[in-house]
Amino acid sequence: MKIAKSYGIVADHGSKVLKLEKEKDTQGISLVSYKDGMGVGSMQFSKAEAKALKELIAAEIGYKEPEKKNEEVPEIVQSLVSLPTSDCGYASALCNATREDLEKAIEIMQKGGRNATRIKACENAIKRIDNGRITETKEKVEGTKENKAETKENKVEEKPKIVEFPSEDKKPKIIKLVTEGDRTYGECVVKLQKEAEQFKDSDSEYVIAGLIELCKVDPDFRNNLMREDKSYGGFMEYMFKAAQNGYCVKYGNVGWLDRDTALGLAIDYYNHDSEKAEAEEKKKREEEALRRKIAEEAKKKNGKKTNRKKKSRTA
Repeated sequence: MKIAKSYGIVADHGSKVLKLEKEKDTQGISLVSYKDGMGVGSMQFSKAEAKALKELIAAEIGYKEPEKKNEEVPEIVQSLVSLPTSDCGYASALCNATREDLEKAIEIMQKGGRNATRIKACENAIKRIDNGRITETKEKVEGTKENKAETKENKVEEKPKIVEFPSEDKKPKIIKLVTEGDRTYGECVVKLQKEAEQFKDSDSEYVIAGLIELCKVDPDFRNNLMREDKSYGGFMEYMFKAAQNGYCVKYGNVGWLDRDTALGLAIDYYNHDSEKAEAEEKKKREEEALRRKIAEEAKKKNGKKTNRKKKSRTA
């Protein structure tokens, strides 16, 4: 069963979830039942049947259609503000959203609560769009200067879309974190269960359950997990950045992470010394800036020597 579009979760019963979705190459919509993330059954409704069902439910619960506001929220913005960030539909909306869509989604979410992860994802997407525009403008200017005429030979044939799985070279490198202490399994369970109240999607439940299992047998992991600077929300940002850098399953412009890959990243996140990694990254940037400065100064000196030689020959 191929899903063309997901409208979100209708009922959530832990490992069992009911979603309203549109199947590919079909008319109408379907109620799809999932168990542990796998589709186990569906019931399709035609447009007429879905309308009749809506009217029956509305009559039963006394629901009335709200008055339409002057400004309707686009469907893609609705996905950005409502779907879980681990949902494939959310990843698709994030890739296809315009800058205006993303700004509108942030504006809506800032009025509510518990949207920090979604807001961060939208802000990163805006940065990605802006960086793309800068690169595009630069290429246009350089193309104009060089007066390049596009020919058939210069055109790059569009590659067929295929599913690409994450490779180890794209996986974030970690620096082993060592935390002193003797934290207990019970403390870890309490912390993770409290964080699970904010992240209620089935994929997060799967990842958190895996982390709890590891806490049973790994005392070093328990100490790392209980650090104040480590949280499940921090892992979500870590995972999103890893996906942005290419560590994800990709199909065309859409990327996502399956729950087992996400669990592996979560374990890496809690065992990763982020402070040391940031310090090393800062050192690399400073060294690179110094190398560029030395190269520029050497280039200027060579330029001055060339000019002096030209003047002496002229004289």
